Amino acid sequence: MSDQVEVYTRPRCLFCHQVLELLQRAMISFRQIDVTDRAEQDRLTDRFQAASFPLVVVNGVYVGGYAHVLHLHAQSRLDRLNTGGVLPASALSEPSSGVNTPIEPPRPQPARSHFGSMSRLHQSLKEEDTKKR
Repeated sequence: MSDQVEVYTRPRCLFCHQVLELLQRAMISFRQIDVTDRAEQDRLTDRFQAASFPLVVVNGVYVGGYAHVLHLHAQSRLDRLNTGGVLPASALSEPSSGVNTPIEPPRPQPARSHFGSMSRLHQSLKEEDTKKR
């Protein structure tokens, strides 16, 4: 039985769109919840103690957002969202117990725009397309 993956998104959010595309390419079954109301967006970010959208939640536990999903994809570990093998981004620095192996979170980069992350995402998607051909 696979875990329930939910992705909370905002309208016209490029990072949300990229996360949805990565999950689809990895054949992760998920439910998208588009949150249009600003008050509801604020309530969700407070509830999950998240900085921004998208919010990836597995079985009611906030796993992470764009950077964490991109990091999992880069490590070819994205498929673990459906198998319970991914720890929440907030728990990565804590010692793990049981079978789960901690995943190193993305390291903070010097102040710069998100275009560096976006170009890495586009490059990995291009490489994935090339491999399929």
